[in-house]
Amino acid sequence: MKLFTAMITTVALLTSASTNAQTLVITRGGSRAVSPAPAENFTGGVRVEALFEALDPSHDAVPPSPGGQVRAPAQPQARSEQQPQPSSQQQGTAGASGALQQKIAPGLAMLTDEVLFGDVWRRTELSPRDRSLVTISVLIATGKPPQLAGHLGRALDNGVQPSEASGLLAHLAIYCGWPSAVSALEIYDQVYTARKVDTAALRAVGPRLPTSASDAARAKAVNDQLGAVAPKFVQLTNDVVFDDLWRRSDLNLRDRSLVTIAALAAMGDDDQLDVYLRRGLESGLTRAQITEALTHLGFYAGWAKATKAMTAVTRTLGK
Repeated sequence: MKLFTAMITTVALLTSASTNAQTLVITRGGSRAVSPAPAENFTGGVRVEALFEALDPSHDAVPPSPGGQVRAPAQPQARSEQQPQPSSQQQGTAGASGALQQKIAPGLAMLTDEVLFGDVWRRTELSPRDRSLVTISVLIATGKPPQLAGHLGRALDNGVQPSEASGLLAHLAIYCGWPSAVSALEIYDQVYTARKVDTAALRAVGPRLPTSASDAARAKAVNDQLGAVAPKFVQLTNDVVFDDLWRRSDLNLRDRSLVTIAALAAMGDDDQLDVYLRRGLESGLTRAQITEALTHLGFYAGWAKATKAMTAVTRTLGK
């Protein structure tokens, strides 16, 4: 048994020397350092005498085969020049889709890289800034905070100011409900903290914007329709929503129209779009920008929601 162990040790050392071009060192038994064994691995008094000193790089272990023969370590096979290289998607290094999409859903990864970010986000019919406003509005309106962090950062990179992004939260609280806006607060805080945004500056109040040209007609229509049955709701609609929120300067009228259209479309409230589509045109949006925004929205809220909203555009603005 001692002879067999010696053979294994000698072959291991010879293999290490041949593989790594290191000098073979032979030491006499009893001449090597003896150290206490790790207490977490043994009980009682145990000492360890190493067979040889560790070299850099570490030696190749050569275990005996079941038949008692010593096996040489397997050598890595050289890659054939004809062997296909793994694609960048297989390696998980390409595109905006990321390694998980490429691993689990390669079809989704292709659509993400080639269609959504390779085509739609690059279309000049709508600016990257406007696309970011649409995207974060959809994510907040549909309650998808996990997807919000990356797109909020993208929005800031695309020119959306922190005051505008925060103003959007207050605006969407009215149109999507408080829980949707409040659920996004922690994501906002994480992104603002990482980017060292001066949140104290968000408290600054700018001059009020002028009222929309159609606001008087809108207020009268609300009074005529709901004044007798819900006077408080009418008062809040006229005083808080349109005479306060829509006149705040942290978002201009055009941007408020854009994010309102996006949020209502994302929630499937296409029956509410008519007044905001007309207000959008009054505020500086073009019909082409509105339809491009809804095309973009299809990738984040779903094709059915975008189709319903497109129908509202045709109904309200004509063909």
